[in-house]
Amino acid sequence: MTGETIDTRIGKLSFTHDFANGYPTQETVEKLFDERDFQRACQIYLWALPLVALAEFQHVGQSVLGAGDTDVVIYESYADKVGILTANATMPYIISIPDPRQDRAAGD
Repeated sequence: MTGETIDTRIGKLSFTHDFANGYPTQETVEKLFDERDFQRACQIYLWALPLVALAEFQHVGQSVLGAGDTDVVIYESYADKVGILTANATMPYIISIPDPRQDRAAGD
């Protein structure tokens, strides 16, 4: 029995016999692992985007607007939101992001 090659979105995948009864060739295995790694990298990027956006809100509030550790920041204008990754231009944002590294006494 001869091998089978299947044309896919990521290129040709080759098998030792027919697809149902064969094993993938070493080249196919490497191609599939590369594709899996690429897909996982895309998922990690998408899953991390909200966290990165929140960190940018904190950075803009503290560095650009001069907010303190527990201050509440209101982002109303477009200019306030420049540089924030996922900010909507028409949505006002009210946010406070305390720094967990700060030492606070109980009740503060």
